[in-house]
Amino acid sequence: MFTTQGYLGWHWLAVAVATALTIAAGVWARRATGGVAVEPDAYGTALLAGGHCRVAHTALAGLVARRAVRVDRLGRVHVIDGALPADPVEGAVLTDLRAGGGLAFPAFAANQAYLDLLDRMAAAGHVPERGRVKRVRGLVWLWAAIVAAGAVRFAVSAHGGSLAGDLLLALAVTAVLAAVLFKWIGDSDSPRPTRRGRRARAVARRAAPVAGAVLLPVALVGLSAYPDPEVATVLTAVASSEERDTNGCGGCGD
Repeated sequence: MFTTQGYLGWHWLAVAVATALTIAAGVWARRATGGVAVEPDAYGTALLAGGHCRVAHTALAGLVARRAVRVDRLGRVHVIDGALPADPVEGAVLTDLRAGGGLAFPAFAANQAYLDLLDRMAAAGHVPERGRVKRVRGLVWLWAAIVAAGAVRFAVSAHGGSLAGDLLLALAVTAVLAAVLFKWIGDSDSPRPTRRGRRARAVARRAAPVAGAVLLPVALVGLSAYPDPEVATVLTAVASSEERDTNGCGGCGD
């Protein structure tokens, strides 16, 4: 049976292998697979700038601007009777609002309109394909196995003095390293932009703002960029509050 010192050597070898495998898989997952680059629309720009939460907030801004949705001074969101969406993404947001989800938009990331946007952006090479990211994130089980094995070894050697302390530190470092790597990879709901996507986002940020524009400022910056300062303040406050309360979109990306 390995001593604790001997086990640490095997632990770091496993971590090195897992790190190399995760980085290689992450590079593969984040590689653009699309053909001809297409300039993203406001929703595509929102995806590149802030993920699925920003897309939902951009659609919300459009609904508020068209007076299909009203937000009162107390931060309550009201869908106007007979309100119709201008596009499928607005329709997804209206569905969540009518279901009482508030600005957390709990079901938005699973809505077909949003999934279609993801697929269009992947086809244009702006974000990775959803399937690739999901497969790579499956490597979390490899990291979990490494940490679990280390935890069992620590339980066995808990009275081993400084070597047990070294093993505990190794487990903490391993968990942090795994968290950093998977944050770098991103997730399938809000995939990180590819190089092409980052270029498209930079172009949108450099473009001169259009007077009275609603969607693009919110897409790039968040609800705080809504052109009416009073409405922007209320929307941002409500979204941030719901982020804390529900762990949903909330102020994501603002």
